[in-house]
Amino acid sequence: MVEQPLETLRRTIASKAWPSLVRQMGPEADKIIRCMVDSKVKSTRADGNPLLFVPPADFPVYQEALKNSAVEVKPFPGVPSTTKDFQDMDSGLLALEYGSPYMVPGARFNEMYGWDSYFITLGLLNSSTPPNPDLLHIAISMLRNHVYQVENYGKVLNANRSYFLNRAQPPLLSSTLMLLMPYIKDDDKLVKRATAAVVKEYDTVWKSSPRYDTITGLSKYGGSPAATCRAVEPGHYDWMLSLQGDDLERAVQSDMAVRESGHDTTARLSRYDACDMATVDLNCILYKIERDMSELNEPSRDWAALAETRKLSMLRLMYIPERSSFFDYNTRNGQVDTSFLSVTGLAYPLWCGLVDDDRSISNEIVNTLMTNLGQPGGIVSDDLKDNVKGFTGQWDWPAGWAPHQMIAWMGLMRLGYITQARDLAERWVRLCLKTFQVYDCLPEKFDVVNCTSRIDLEYGNQCTEKGEYFGWTIASVEMALQSVLTPDDISRINHDFSKKQEVKKC
Repeated sequence: MVEQPLETLRRTIASKAWPSLVRQMGPEADKIIRCMVDSKVKSTRADGNPLLFVPPADFPVYQEALKNSAVEVKPFPGVPSTTKDFQDMDSGLLALEYGSPYMVPGARFNEMYGWDSYFITLGLLNSSTPPNPDLLHIAISMLRNHVYQVENYGKVLNANRSYFLNRAQPPLLSSTLMLLMPYIKDDDKLVKRATAAVVKEYDTVWKSSPRYDTITGLSKYGGSPAATCRAVEPGHYDWMLSLQGDDLERAVQSDMAVRESGHDTTARLSRYDACDMATVDLNCILYKIERDMSELNEPSRDWAALAETRKLSMLRLMYIPERSSFFDYNTRNGQVDTSFLSVTGLAYPLWCGLVDDDRSISNEIVNTLMTNLGQPGGIVSDDLKDNVKGFTGQWDWPAGWAPHQMIAWMGLMRLGYITQARDLAERWVRLCLKTFQVYDCLPEKFDVVNCTSRIDLEYGNQCTEKGEYFGWTIASVEMALQSVLTPDDISRINHDFSKKQEVKKC
């Protein structure tokens, strides 16, 4: 019997793609040592030996595991509180829960990332029905590792390297917890730990300076203590050399905000004022945290009231009826830039439940999303077609990214726009399958306008070589095939690719 094209893709995902992304900090020393390899930042230590920071409670077990290696194991000294302390801290790996596996974004990475992990978890849970037990175990372990990060490092980090201690990523811990609740509801200890971690990060990171705007009650991306990023190419910060005083300080904060947002980089968040922007995506995520905590009956406060207050603020400050979209709000000057549409201003409000109570608004948003950002290969990041902002980042036109597709599908489906979700998912899966058949890879992002993985934007593309697969792209395929597309949709795609009828379509 001939294997169908999508069956071949899913078999490859199960046998090659997912296994290539698994990392684990113990118990074997070689597994820990593999996690320590860092291709982004070279060690400046005199002996050149890798450095592992471990919270005091786990120090003995890590020290014992690595006693015969060249790794230097140090007790974690605490999160640096000043720029000088942060800059003086050696680059090293930050320990995770001992022996708990996780998935990395792509095979060239070895550390665990923040928001990537939520989308990867979606893929692991959609590996089959019910989920593959081994992949479910990894998904739960990833939740444990992020809870461990909040407990020991104060937040879910960009990634568990010491040079990421000053910034987070989109706070999707509660969303991960809610995904996994059907599988961990009897593990009272883990549920309580995870819930406490969500509340801690909400209070100490997203409702605190420099990220919280007391006037609007909205939050911004940022970072603390302020410092430039070590993991950049030489000359990357030359543009800052002419800046001084407040201009320099705000440029550094804005650089951190862009990186913390996960959307590094995009014309939506400029290098000069990103630190002032209360973004739609972040505040939608925080709105969902408030709803999630209300659903779990977390007792510390009235979460439903907090969610309602945030919703009203976002509708008042961010929603522009003439454009049928939400827009990022500049807390410094009180303005919104409505000159272009972004998927973050359309898909996230659908996903988080922000517009559940107003069908007219949700209808308008869906129409705007499909009409303006729907492309042959899926949803494009924004409609900045002519570089009118003077800058095009990798999160701008014509790029389409798996997280945006998945957020859009979930938002559409939860509100009953099933046909639109299936339409967009089919476009995306066709592009993924075409790329897999031609190049044997699933890359980080695509040009969804021209239906190609060969995309001419900054940073190029990740996982474009034979046998390379990017985590959230894998996850998007699994989710589309398991939870969005119908058997008839899948049969149609298989038929078209089997008969080589993909001429004009992606």
